[in-house]
Amino acid sequence: MKIYKDNYGFDIVIDCGTNLTGATNLKIHAKAPSGATKIWAATLNGTTAMQYTVQSGDIDEAGEWILQPAATIGSWNGRGSSVLLVVHDHFE
Repeated sequence: MKIYKDNYGFDIVIDCGTNLTGATNLKIHAKAPSGATKIWAATLNGTTAMQYTVQSGDIDEAGEWILQPAATIGSWNGRGSSVLLVVHDHFE
């Protein structure tokens, strides 16, 4: 699916490659092409992935977004590997 600026209502799912069962504080840190940052509260999807449903105003720039999952698992709190989300401008 091609993602366009200002689209919303779709899910972003990031597979973290590790068991997240029992994890808390699930978040996706998002860095827009301009460098602006956002933090989205995520939910568990299966046992190794986190999911966020994009809301109106979340994806407000075209270009390459960097998404980085974060969670607390037991006494560990940190971030996982970043992924790239390409967002297209209208009419591309």
